[in-house]
Amino acid sequence: MKTLQEIENTSYERLEQIAREDGVRVPEDLRSAVKDSVAAAAFASARKHQRSMWLTYTLLSMFAAACLSVFFIIPRNPKDTYEDPLLAYAKVEETFALISKQMDRGVQSAMLAEESLDTVNRIINSTK
Repeated sequence: MKTLQEIENTSYERLEQIAREDGVRVPEDLRSAVKDSVAAAAFASARKHQRSMWLTYTLLSMFAAACLSVFFIIPRNPKDTYEDPLLAYAKVEETFALISKQMDRGVQSAMLAEESLDTVNRIINSTK
């Protein structure tokens, strides 16, 4: 076995000659491990490409479905549903009142949840 000093002092031509010699045998299990690693890397690359293509096709089909639904479902000339403007205004007022009521319920639920979270945070902080 050569020392580090001997290897450093060896010329590049001699190092190439040593590398070309058939005396160096690669263990068979190392050879198969390298082959397996290369095959696994190729398989992973193919799977990644397959996933990206699937995502692209999915997004394109969703976009096409959205465009077709807008084209076929939404009427081009909407009709007035109320002849009387006061009746239409009353319906809008009723709708906004319902929305406001539901929003108030949601805000109250959020406040109760915040109180519960504050209680949990106090308990957690007291155990530290």
